[in-house]
Amino acid sequence: MKRFLICLAAAFLLFSGCGKNPEIFEDDNEHWDFYQPCVPELDSVPGFLTKEYASEEEWEAWVEKYENMSDCRKMTDYPNIYTFIVDFNVSDSDIRELYDGYDILSEQDMEVLLTHDEARIAEYFATDCAIVIGDCIYPPEWVYGHSPEDYSEAGITPEMLEEKLDEYAGLGLSEEAADELNEKISEYIGEEICLPEKPCLSIGGDEYDSGWLASHDLQDYEEAEITAEALEEFLNLHGEEILEEELEWIESCLERMD
Repeated sequence: MKRFLICLAAAFLLFSGCGKNPEIFEDDNEHWDFYQPCVPELDSVPGFLTKEYASEEEWEAWVEKYENMSDCRKMTDYPNIYTFIVDFNVSDSDIRELYDGYDILSEQDMEVLLTHDEARIAEYFATDCAIVIGDCIYPPEWVYGHSPEDYSEAGITPEMLEEKLDEYAGLGLSEEAADELNEKISEYIGEEICLPEKPCLSIGGDEYDSGWLASHDLQDYEEAEITAEALEEFLNLHGEEILEEELEWIESCLERMD
């Protein structure tokens, strides 16, 4: 049954309210880091867990419970592994036993999850793009959709936003969306800022930034006429400027091209 599959889409769409707005982005990828508060290891509910504790009716009711949540901030405001554990009274020993044999959570991940300390869990599992204040998590979608007055009320400082500018630059925002976010952050910080430009690879007059390269595969590279030589030269010039998670994918593509 579909409910027994890893619940990626449910968490993704439920947290983002009415779902993705493709006009925000330059492409049609899922952009997990924009919407989700925490990393997939926490925000994706695995089928072996749901199957053990929830009937189909219970699963549907649990998903529906979060459908009308708006302005989510805390871990308990949206569907994830922790809320599943809490809502279905899953014991620590059962969690360890169910996850045994699956390469999903490390021992350290498990230790933090089973502290049941929501502030610690939030800090540990939040994405690099999210701002964490106590047990509240503010992903880029929240920052994009709220005002400087809301930032202040939430306790988000100008310094916290400045620390995230490089991460926000890697989100693949459209020019219009990036300008809107720049304007809000600039107003709050008190000086004009601009999200850093991502390094680009130029091929035949077309430019492909590191975000594009990190979200496409070898077939797309071939269609864009990107050669291994061109990609290697690009990495030699700009490798230190590229986000680590993007760099890992691009380097893996280069290895397969060779």
